[in-house]
Amino acid sequence: MRTVVPAYRKAVEDIVSKIRHGFFQPGDQIYSRKEICALYGISEMTAFKIHGELQKLSVVTKASGKGLFVNSTCTGMEDSTAPIKINKICLVGGANAIGSGEIYGSRLINGIKSRVAELNLDFRIEYIKSSPYGPIIINDRLNMAGDEGLITFGYTYPELLSTLMNPTIATVTVERIFPESPAVLTDNYDGIYQLLEYLINRGHQHIAMASRLVGSKSDVNENERVYFFEKEMVRRGLRGTAIVSGNINDLLEMFKSADAPTAIMFTGDDAALKFRRIAADGKKRFQPLITGFDDIATDEEGLESLTTYHIECEKMGVAAVDALLTRQAERWQPHLYTRITGRLVVRN
Repeated sequence: MRTVVPAYRKAVEDIVSKIRHGFFQPGDQIYSRKEICALYGISEMTAFKIHGELQKLSVVTKASGKGLFVNSTCTGMEDSTAPIKINKICLVGGANAIGSGEIYGSRLINGIKSRVAELNLDFRIEYIKSSPYGPIIINDRLNMAGDEGLITFGYTYPELLSTLMNPTIATVTVERIFPESPAVLTDNYDGIYQLLEYLINRGHQHIAMASRLVGSKSDVNENERVYFFEKEMVRRGLRGTAIVSGNINDLLEMFKSADAPTAIMFTGDDAALKFRRIAADGKKRFQPLITGFDDIATDEEGLESLTTYHIECEKMGVAAVDALLTRQAERWQPHLYTRITGRLVVRN
């Protein structure tokens, strides 16, 4: 029987993970109770409990009337980060499948390589074809050693699920959460927050977000980006419209209204570039400000002038290695993961 983890516990462990991996730096103020309510969809009473739990863990200190701030040294966390015995690391992927295109894949690999070089670990990359026989691939092709950890780009190989469930193999997936498996993810909340800050600072009050305009390999990321967009718009008291049909006509229809949004956020750069070209070809009388997300468009024409959120793929590779080398990886529950923040790249 699967244990149901309380919502407050998920939130506590997510915030602790963000502190441990640098989303919140020593001295930074963490989420207020109001922000916790909006971000995790919980009550203010539960948010109060979360603040209390974080103080008990000694990772934050309360400043009267100001909020909670990350301790300069977080005590009580040493046991969770003690090294385990992994001397080798294997990255599993396909020639065009480690991430959304070659650019993403090369960045991710570079991050992994830099970390294993620092730690003097053995490293290999196995490019394999998708197959319905995940366990056979691992047992007969990869021959995982007892002291070897596995990193895989999760959604590329769903047939590896049974392998990722295998407790004898230390595994980290990148960009996707799998049950019972640690994961390293783009911080979609940070990305949406930064993009909205940029648009709001430029005077935009009515903003739309479009999802699934082009084929996506990760519904998890698409859904989460839309979810955070809607939450943030409500929190800020602004008008927001989410178009999740994937139908470009639904977007174009908005421009027939005199009260059309003045900016559109896209869940990926390819989608943003595609819409910008279509809108330009149609010679619309009204052109919204367009932003992307990823900074890894497979069709790079026009990317040089698109404001977007850049995913730090190299940091994700480093974080995946570190996750394998900590006892935290043994303790992680299905809901617990590491998020890697990116940066806003303003080009228009």
